Amino acid sequence: MMRQKDYTTVNTLIDVYSEDLLTPEDFEFLLNATTTSSIMDVLADTKYRMEEHHLNDGVKIDRVLMDRLIQTYRFAYTESPIPEIVDIFGARYMYHNLKVMLKDIILDVDHEYLRIPIGRFDFDTLQHIAQTRESTRLPQQMIDLINDVHHEAEDYQSSEAIDIGFDMAYFDHIKAVSKEYGSGDTDAIVQAIIEFYNITTLIRAKRQQQTRSFMIEAYTSQGLFTLDEYLEILEENDYHRWYNTFTELPYNGEINAAIERLVAGELSIGELEKLKDVYIEGLFREKRFSNTLGLNMLSYINAREMEVTNLRLILVGRVNSLSREQIEERMRPVYGN
Repeated sequence: MMRQKDYTTVNTLIDVYSEDLLTPEDFEFLLNATTTSSIMDVLADTKYRMEEHHLNDGVKIDRVLMDRLIQTYRFAYTESPIPEIVDIFGARYMYHNLKVMLKDIILDVDHEYLRIPIGRFDFDTLQHIAQTRESTRLPQQMIDLINDVHHEAEDYQSSEAIDIGFDMAYFDHIKAVSKEYGSGDTDAIVQAIIEFYNITTLIRAKRQQQTRSFMIEAYTSQGLFTLDEYLEILEENDYHRWYNTFTELPYNGEINAAIERLVAGELSIGELEKLKDVYIEGLFREKRFSNTLGLNMLSYINAREMEVTNLRLILVGRVNSLSREQIEERMRPVYGN
């Protein structure tokens, strides 16, 4: 077991790096900005510095933002005494890359440009197992999960089967990581990710009148309820039962108001996806004095993820002529002090 003192240097680095998180005032200024020069002024002394012509091009904006996220994960995986803990957020990129690679192989397409260089294992390692089903570098659990998806994908020759298969593999992966390397605090984060995925997926499936067989494939059994129990919650609008089963937060007015709107059938899928981020931000805030190994690193990664999401909404939204209201209603929690 890694001792807390092994994290002392890393936590000091995190504190230093966190000082340049954009503040609520920065975001307020960006929301109000009417010219590219005023936006450039805000970003000039940050890691998001851009040239004026970049700010009129959504692709270039996204490239700068993704580079910052890549640097964040590179730091996290390199410096964390337990890099497996970083997988709680980072593994979704690894499984995204495996989706791309397996589709290229089985469906004979070329989507290499969709790969994202984030994750504990590099492209060559993932490409090798996607092609051969074997690996001397990956843990056995990952090998088994990947091969299960590979088998299903070959049977169905379906892009959807690959997508769903690796989504399920991601949830199995982070659940196992938290159990082996984490604590009750990381378990709470993982469970929230899973619960919000399940309830969002099943609400969307119900609204789209999807079949039960689709729901069986699309939800993860790593949740706290069986499929029938989730469907009962949906049928009875008993979302208090769902939320109260996993929440570790004290009363939160914003979240409770959103749950009431969910009960009333007034909460959109987009709002529910945003609620997940609001909940997880609240979880990090509630556990900020915890001694859990790696929790500070996860909180820092999450802060950068939310920062990049918010910047993308504002900068690309501006390119696409979205109103302040349209952007603001989609924005995630802001971590900067």
